[in-house]
Amino acid sequence: MDGLVADRLAEHVRKRPELDILSIFPKDTTTYCRCDKCARLAPSTAWYEFYNRLTDALKQEFPGLRFGTIAYFEYRAVPQCQIRNTEFVEYCSYSRCNVHPYGQPGCKRNEETMRDMLAWQATGLPIGNYAYEFDVFRRNHRFTPFLSMIDDAIKMGRKLGHVTMIPEVLLIARKHVAAEEYIFNVQQRLPIYLYARLLWDPDQDMTDNLRDWCRTVFGEAADPMLDYYLSMDRAWSAMPNHLTILGDALNIAPHLLSDTLRQEAAAAFAAAEQRLPTLPAGAARERAAAAIVRERVLFRQWQELAQASDVTAPRLSLPLLAQAEDFAQTASRQQQVGVAQVRLAWTREALLVRWVSPYPAGGAREGEAVDRDADAGGDESVELILSSGLTGETWHFAVNPRGTRQDWRDTNTGVRDDRWAPAWQAKTALATDRWQAEMTIPFAALGQAPNPNESWQVKFVRHHGGRTDVAPAAFPAEGMALLLFSAAARTDRALLWWSGAPERESKFDARLTQEFTQAGWQMNLVSTPEGLSALDGTCDVYWFKHPNGPNKPPAEFWDQHLVAAVRNGALAVFDSYWDMPVDQYFQDPSMKVKTVGIGKLPLAARRAKFVAPGEWSSTPHALERALKNGITPAYVLVPEDAATWTILASAPRNETVSRPYLMVRPFGKGLIVICSGPIARVSNTALLDNLLLYHEKLITADPD
Repeated sequence: MDGLVADRLAEHVRKRPELDILSIFPKDTTTYCRCDKCARLAPSTAWYEFYNRLTDALKQEFPGLRFGTIAYFEYRAVPQCQIRNTEFVEYCSYSRCNVHPYGQPGCKRNEETMRDMLAWQATGLPIGNYAYEFDVFRRNHRFTPFLSMIDDAIKMGRKLGHVTMIPEVLLIARKHVAAEEYIFNVQQRLPIYLYARLLWDPDQDMTDNLRDWCRTVFGEAADPMLDYYLSMDRAWSAMPNHLTILGDALNIAPHLLSDTLRQEAAAAFAAAEQRLPTLPAGAARERAAAAIVRERVLFRQWQELAQASDVTAPRLSLPLLAQAEDFAQTASRQQQVGVAQVRLAWTREALLVRWVSPYPAGGAREGEAVDRDADAGGDESVELILSSGLTGETWHFAVNPRGTRQDWRDTNTGVRDDRWAPAWQAKTALATDRWQAEMTIPFAALGQAPNPNESWQVKFVRHHGGRTDVAPAAFPAEGMALLLFSAAARTDRALLWWSGAPERESKFDARLTQEFTQAGWQMNLVSTPEGLSALDGTCDVYWFKHPNGPNKPPAEFWDQHLVAAVRNGALAVFDSYWDMPVDQYFQDPSMKVKTVGIGKLPLAARRAKFVAPGEWSSTPHALERALKNGITPAYVLVPEDAATWTILASAPRNETVSRPYLMVRPFGKGLIVICSGPIARVSNTALLDNLLLYHEKLITADPD
């Protein structure tokens, strides 16, 4: 093995005569050779002894070539051997806390990281730091205001004598995101700037660097924007969380966004915008104004996550249409507002709202307001209240049965502005038993447009106009609902998610809700009998996570609700590494399945043994590669009667036997799916989309 690797590296170097330093380290893995010879040594010592032999061999042909390496994974510990031929060893600090500075009392992660770095320092080798601060979030990455943490990390690196400091920074092209503000290096441009400045001179004062940034970017509006950045930094540093890497900002937003931070941010933005007129008219003012708007957007991204983390908050998901003419046929959820119903959709140009209001017993009244901006809200009418959460403004759009429109806005200072005159349309139609209104609100009239999967806030009001036979109504009754601008073409389908182990699984509730809602699903997270009883009709999909866990659905639920729902076309997913008595749920012994753990297989051996051919793994999402190459679940399924199931994927149980981990079976017009746990690299929503299309084609092929 030594000779093989040395030969390949030598070939690599021969093709690159310009190389000065070659850094050598293994790929990301926890699978090491543990033969008798290797097993006598700890992984760290085994690696560095191999490194010594390898570099000794290379130096014979390339005496002028210098080498470096990193301390990473299981070879991050100081080895029991001396390390030769290295210009530096970069310690990988991925386990440090990216919230608090070194020395923060009670921050165990940083205490452990500091202990390890001091141990490497004691070797006398030149030590560097391969840092991971910008990897703090894998999902929902946001502007990360860890400014004091960066300042402390670089100053500590200089104090410890580190000869290198290399942060990983994710660069994303504009074509891969919905808008500029979702580009990672745009979101993190200030932390990246600060990092670079401090690497150049660690003695610089952090606040002076931020002040210099603000003066360059915001001109005369610099001082309030500096206040904003410092407020964000204080709020970040004050969090009780201890974040390492590859987390989810969705879980952090409620801890970061205190009432104090919200108030300070709003005040800073308002003060900055008030100073814009002091800049000379022209490019400098326009650039500063655009920069303030960008910061508002980045702050709103955090606000959206804080709202999304509250899974009990009312929310509506809008389908994205190619054109407004498709609204009549769109599949979107109907929301009740008293006796009225409202549906919504959107295009990239406008928000579309359709109201249907039944007449009360007293019959139709067109309303007294006739002229634009007359008091249509004083008649029997419907009103849409909308806010993007970006500028602090709230917009009101009302129309009566006559078609008279009224609009106004509440400014960010709370003042009602009736002079506001946005260009929007409303058409009404009167029938014998109801009246209907269709609103089209161009985003251009609001001065801002949403991106896919962004959230605004909305409220719907039906006014009675003084009629005693009409009850006023509003949704939601208090506050506003989240309005998610989905990228999906339909948002009318409902999904029930039952957790049989809520104490263990509830920490994933916000992530699940976000994932399914963004995919266009109306998500019902349920873990109580009362929640099941409150369901409005049947769902399209029932997903049971650990159905046989400590928290079981009522015994009567299966026969009284689920069996009929699946028989009539619903899809039921049973997903657990515990046993799932599906045979009892459906009163069919042939459905009996056991769930069993796999043997002690290395991760490299946990790859699918079988993936059923067909479009189920490729349409509409290309899952085949992930299914074949991803790590398979740690549990597999043993069906009592395998012939009654269609096996879609199987995995090794041990070195010689494989068992299914994903199976399906038609039941009436519906489909039963059983999975023995999460599938690596395959999202819940992508798998569900493919299974729904697979089911649809089964029904088409055999309607009976």
